[in-house]
Amino acid sequence: PYNHISPMSLALGFFELYSLWRIRELSHLQHMESLQRLYLGMNRIQDLSELEKISPLTQLLELSLVSCPVSRRLMHRPLLVYKMPSLVVIDGIPVTEEEQMKASLYYMQQEVCGLIYYSFCHVTYSIKVSRYRGMCWHSVDDLYSKP
Repeated sequence: PYNHISPMSLALGFFELYSLWRIRELSHLQHMESLQRLYLGMNRIQDLSELEKISPLTQLLELSLVSCPVSRRLMHRPLLVYKMPSLVVIDGIPVTEEEQMKASLYYMQQEVCGLIYYSFCHVTYSIKVSRYRGMCWHSVDDLYSKP
């Protein structure tokens, strides 16, 4: 593949940055609000925190991170589904309603558990917070397991 950056591609709403760019950070893309398709395959994006930097791209429908180190992380897809609800295709695979629901439940519960943990830690130091961790999902298996 080759790098394809042209005014025409930007006008059409897609942008391709292939491995020759060796991209590690995504903060420079967050101002491209009208972008609908973003292909970042074969770059050096490693951290989930980089994916959060493109969450302002509210019109983004399709994102590809194929062959990037971050795409091998188990939570990259649920994070994208939750943080970027406009996405309909991630890494060439359509986002399902069930996947949207599970990602929302998972991240909302993580936020609630974080608040509970924070509250217990600051209200009293005598309570062992570890007893309350059983209420939270802490693994990808919990996210994708059937009830």
